Amino acid sequence: MSAAVVFLIAVSYRIPVRYIPPASVPVESAASGEHSVSAVPLRLRIPRIGVDATIQSVGLTTDGSGEMAVPTNFTDVGWYEKGPRPGALGSAVIAGHYNGRNVPRGVFFDLHRLETGDHVLVTDEARVTHTFKVVAVRTYTHDAPTAEVFVGTDMSARLNLITCAGNWLSALRVFEERTVVFTELVSESE
Repeated sequence: MSAAVVFLIAVSYRIPVRYIPPASVPVESAASGEHSVSAVPLRLRIPRIGVDATIQSVGLTTDGSGEMAVPTNFTDVGWYEKGPRPGALGSAVIAGHYNGRNVPRGVFFDLHRLETGDHVLVTDEARVTHTFKVVAVRTYTHDAPTAEVFVGTDMSARLNLITCAGNWLSALRVFEERTVVFTELVSESE
């Protein structure tokens, strides 16, 4: 089964991603096999860019568009709760705002500054911290298909971070680009 993701945006406070679910992925730890990743993620930390944010669980928007919902404010991030949990096999996705009207710097304003090897930490409600290592930072045009954001090519535990980027295209009411940071799980600790 192939998956397609289309980036669309209606207003500056949205980072919608059209989501078509991949085949189901077992919910188990890729790092140790001991810890079942059933705990909800609560906190995201990215030391290199000073992010320490609450994680909101989000689904799809209620307008029937099939777009991923986004956090309700500019300081929290949103984890797509219908996909894998961070630390589980598959590609977990967390979105955060770049900026917005009267908000010059959202939580992911500096996301593009991450480099290969940087760490991203997610702590869940079981107080387990999942440490991910950045493996790639990519930029896509706003209308590019990017199935790889939600679907990995192997059975690794991945966390993909996404935000808007580039210039605001007033006529289209969309940012011209999306920044996506791809990471892989390297460790878990309590």
